[in-house]
Amino acid sequence: MAHSLNAFLTEARPTELLVLLATAPPPLRQLLRITFLDLLRQQVLVLENRPIQPHPRNPQRLVSYVLPGPAWRHYQPRAYEMLLLQPFHNQEFSQLQLRHFVKFAYQRAQYAERVLTVVCSDGPLSSLYYRSWWRQLLKMRRLTPAGEHIRELVYKVLDNHDIHLNRLAQRDSRAATALAAELGGLLFLLPTFRSPLGHQLDQELYRAQREQDGSGTFTGGEGGSIDSWDTCGHHFDSHADAAGYGCGGHHGDSGCGGDSGCGGDSGCSGCGGCGGD
Repeated sequence: MAHSLNAFLTEARPTELLVLLATAPPPLRQLLRITFLDLLRQQVLVLENRPIQPHPRNPQRLVSYVLPGPAWRHYQPRAYEMLLLQPFHNQEFSQLQLRHFVKFAYQRAQYAERVLTVVCSDGPLSSLYYRSWWRQLLKMRRLTPAGEHIRELVYKVLDNHDIHLNRLAQRDSRAATALAAELGGLLFLLPTFRSPLGHQLDQELYRAQREQDGSGTFTGGEGGSIDSWDTCGHHFDSHADAAGYGCGGHHGDSGCGGDSGCGGDSGCSGCGGCGGD
């Protein structure tokens, strides 16, 4: 079983594991955030911070841009990951400002049920759920006994990694950083892991949700509505409630991937937040 669990954890992506661990549908913002962080970790997408100065009298400020990374060409995306990758396919865009990228990713995926259905029916999770036609019709998700067992094992693995990483960070920061890199996407699911990048992304997703819920139309930095990928290229100038969301009774209010993420532009360049707030 240990071997099969390791194989499952290697094949499964963190968004899929988040769905598996959740006793209720995860918030859409959380699904998008963890998907984006993992695409950064794998260098499918990269994040670049660039200084801009729209007017000589204005101070310089940093603006984040999203663009395809070195792993883009050979990466085989899951269907739900295409919500984030679509604007760069067919070379439609070479780069997008993070703020507008997040807004349109949220707009395209605003129905969480659709995202969940795709996540559960794609990849290694598919065999862990009952697949009767009426359950799919009613969007009812129920784990098989094997799925329940896998979920309990994943809980234990994440708890053990979280405890070990926290202790290691207090003694040896280099070793903690190395372990964080070894964990790959599992790092984003550790209950106590935090990062500035995860927080930044949360802010953008929260802003996108508020704008979408408020008017149904996004506005650009200089005014005017934005209603398609075509109208928000790189030429634009320019803490959410997940902390209370848990993956069941195992973690309580700590959350499962709440503010989690790696520091740095690559998505996993450091472990500065390991072991606490």
